[in-house]
Amino acid sequence: MSPIRVLFFASCIAAIIFPFLLPGLLPRHLLIGGIVGLLLLNIVLFIVNTFKALARAKGKNEAELEELLAPALQGAPNVVGPGFLTIVRWAATFCLGVSAGALVLMLLRHYHLLR
Repeated sequence: MSPIRVLFFASCIAAIIFPFLLPGLLPRHLLIGGIVGLLLLNIVLFIVNTFKALARAKGKNEAELEELLAPALQGAPNVVGPGFLTIVRWAATFCLGVSAGALVLMLLRHYHLLR
């Protein structure tokens, strides 16, 4: 099993267990936190992508500037590099795992299978 899948399932299980250990932590807080985390990751990725492309485009004419900025503004991941994308992929996997675990816990509580 790949480490990224292990992270997903570990964060999913942690999201199911933590509300029992911390009574004030509700599953909907975890779900909202996971979704907001994914949104923030996308915003950071867009900003880093754009600034990297702008740094590369310094001193270029308008046609070259458009050629360099268009992929960055469209979300092409090759602008930022593989190291940053690996970090974003791991963080996104964690956020998805927490969201999935919270959703499972909310469904179990909704159908009274778990108190």
